[in-house]
Amino acid sequence: MKIIFIATSSFALPVLKAIQPCLVITAPDQKKNISPVKLYAQKKSYPVFQPKNINSPASLSKVKTIAPDLIITASYGQILGKKILSIPKYGCLNLHASLLPKYRGASPVQTAILNNEKFTGVTLILMDEKMDHGKIITQKKIKIKKNENAQILHNRLAKLSAKILTNTLPLCLQSSIKPKKQNHQKASYTKKIKKKDGKIDFKKYTALQIQQMFLAYNPWPGIYFTFFKKNRSLIQIKIIELKIISQTKKSSKTGLFIKNKNLFSQCKQGILAIEKLQPESKKIITGEEFMSGYLQDFTGDRQKTLPKQILNKNQ
Repeated sequence: MKIIFIATSSFALPVLKAIQPCLVITAPDQKKNISPVKLYAQKKSYPVFQPKNINSPASLSKVKTIAPDLIITASYGQILGKKILSIPKYGCLNLHASLLPKYRGASPVQTAILNNEKFTGVTLILMDEKMDHGKIITQKKIKIKKNENAQILHNRLAKLSAKILTNTLPLCLQSSIKPKKQNHQKASYTKKIKKKDGKIDFKKYTALQIQQMFLAYNPWPGIYFTFFKKNRSLIQIKIIELKIISQTKKSSKTGLFIKNKNLFSQCKQGILAIEKLQPESKKIITGEEFMSGYLQDFTGDRQKTLPKQILNKNQ
């Protein structure tokens, strides 16, 4: 059976390892960054094609020449057009890391964590011309574990995708499964994550929201706050480890404070213990080291110069 596999990110690797494609299509190289899918395909000596536009005449010609029986996609980054979708005998299948129609789009894993969902999963669909819109062939639901970050959940869902495909594909080819239309009225969409999404504001977010951001944006982009040094230069401080102390405590003052030589933050609602941080372009340090190196100069009236973070040694 001739299968074309179309994917880019590491999410697709367990699926790629479970099949033997006649062609792997992946995103073009970005400077020195080569997609994990391409690296694995080269290791296995699979032919690789990297079009800028999957729907271009050159791409269509390439796919038509191969005349695949099936196209499988997972975390690719482009939407396949009608002309490519009509080529394979058994259609085009897509594996998506959410319980469709919920969380269509680029960041379903992160968004599920951000929204403190209790469950997520993987859905296998028969693709159409719209993003994550096709009929559902099957889906598997799993529980999101306590304090599970995006990287760990991503890896679990990737392995689950491969299992779903290998278990379901024979039934698809035998027409033993009838795909079901999604309830499009219940669809929700996710955005592409950017560096700026990791910026937190203790005045704006609750302790629970910041914790979920910390989990969702691990390993990238991480979460950080901005801080004015004694020379008034603004730097970014990345939070490496944190823990919720309270989800209910409110205060008119939000931001950093010291208690018993430990660093905390009063949020919009709730308190966080900030245990490890990483100042911009510096090594990872503890909360106590951060206090000694960055907060010691902010005493008395100097506290008033901090626009967002409030240092209150007496809190």
